[in-house]
Order: sequence, then structure tokens, then C-alpha cells
Amino acid sequence: MPITIRQLPSKNIAPLVDKSSIPNNTQLLNPSRGGRYIYIRSIVYSETGECNQIVIYDTQTSKSYTIQSPWAMLEPSVNLFKGIEDLRIIEYNNQVWFTGTCTHASSYQINDLVIGCLKPDLSAVEYIEAVDIGTRPVKNVCPFVRNGKLFIIDIFFKRIYEVIMETDTTIKPRYTASLSLTLTTANGISIDKETTDDADELGKGLRGSTSPIHLHGNIWGVIVHDIIFRNNKTLVTRLSYIHYWMEFDIERGVITFKSTPFYIAHWGIEYISGLHYEKDGIVSLYFGVEDKLAMQCLTTLTDLRIGY
Repeated sequence: MPITIRQLPSKNIAPLVDKSSIPNNTQLLNPSRGGRYIYIRSIVYSETGECNQIVIYDTQTSKSYTIQSPWAMLEPSVNLFKGIEDLRIIEYNNQVWFTGTCTHASSYQINDLVIGCLKPDLSAVEYIEAVDIGTRPVKNVCPFVRNGKLFIIDIFFKRIYEVIMETDTTIKPRYTASLSLTLTTANGISIDKETTDDADELGKGLRGSTSPIHLHGNIWGVIVHDIIFRNNKTLVTRLSYIHYWMEFDIERGVITFKSTPFYIAHWGIEYISGLHYEKDGIVSLYFGVEDKLAMQCLTTLTDLRIGY
């Protein structure tokens, strides 16, 4: 069954960083936002691999911080891809907390979910832990705060976990993920694979893109995505990302709404990784283009909520 994909009405589309100020061996992509802070993934290329760094921009002070991946807290690696990737950040307990992935956070040496926080002065990663939620590899698991507690959401498996500090350790704090809620879908809504006619047409179901934001009452909103693949087996099989606005009732554990699919400004590898509610129905979106550029734009909840 064919699908129709709309272009999301948006304005003020612009790079987060002036391209001329970025070194030739560095790429900035996949930004996210938590409160006053904006994160940008920085990849530094060398002859031996790609090292991920954390760039944090404070919107209140207009200061930026470049933070190294916490090499001493990770396993040794000769992987091509090194460090923690694609953070989603949130303000929690007066610090910047994050989820991300890393190929050498544990002895499994495959993409692990990591949870951690930055030092209050944003000089370094203060804490990081590989968290087992029962599947590997793991990507696109995003944090949010509700009622003073830290949660993570895995859209693909329709699960929400509470992040809990273990109190019986004497060495260092250790955080684990405890299943809090399994999401179901309301009648007429599906977030599973859109088609079974062609295994290469779309991905295996919707996955997380951004951390959710609170809308009203028990309703939260989040942007999720799927991937359209090329029909020929080439080195790069991704043809385009498509995005959806989704809402869920966190008390009943029900996905209540899914919009029509959309893209913002670039048909191709355009990946929305950040979402921030401004005011009066205005929303900031943060996205990467072709894994090379960190962008932002403004849209509205009304335009996100265009349904079938």
C-alpha cells in the first residue's frame, strides 16, 4: 500500500553551528535538547577511527563546552567507532543526564545503552553505566523526567523503564532500569511495520527519535521514525528517514495518536533527534542532515498533529 509523506510546515531552519567554524576533520550532527542545554554529537575523524565528543551549548549563558568521551570509564577498543554516540539529554537533579550508545561500554563490544550524567560545571562526564534492558544492539532509547523521577522510553519495544539507583553498593552509585510500563495502542493505531508486501520498503516498525515532552494531564508527545530502504543491496541501504508525531497516555499506558508521516527540509538522511516545547504551541526541532550537519527549526503542535 503506497504512503503519502508531507513536508512539515516550519520556519527559521538554520544550522546550529556556522559550517566555516568547524574543522575539516570534524562533523557535527544529531542534536538534542534538555531544558536550557543543547547537545550536538561531534565526530573527529582520523586515520585510525572516528572519536565521538560531546558538545553542550548553554542557551542562558551562550557558552559552549566540548567534553571528551570518558575513555577511562569505557572498555579498551580498537573499533572504528569510539566513544559515546547520539546522546539524548535531560535536566535532572540539577545536572545534565543522558542516554546514548557505545560499542565498547561493556565486554559485549556491541552497541550498548548507556546512562550517565555530566559534572555540574560541564567539564567532563561524571558517571556512566551500561544498562541492560534485555536486547542488544540498542539505539534510540530516550530519557525524560516525570514527578521527579528519571525514566527512559524504548518505542520499538513499547516499554518505559524507571532508572533507579541501587543502594546496596559501597563502591560507587549504580543505576539500573526497571520496567515501569508496557505501552499498547488504541484502536486504529499501529506503530509496527507499515507493510508486509516488500521487506525492503520500510523498516521493522517505529523507533524512538526524541525524548517525550509533557503536553497536558497524562498525555505526552514524542517524535518517532521509520526508515525507507533502497531496493538494491548497496553499501548504504538507507534511502530516507520518515517521522511521525505520536502521543501516549502515561497512566493508562496507551498510545493515543499517531500523525501522518513527514520530513522537514531534506528528503533523505534527515534525522530528528531533539524536541523542545517553547510556549503557546511553538516547538523547536533539532535534527541532523546526511550525518554531516546539525540543524534546528520552529514548528507548531498543530502542524505536528496532522492525522489521517
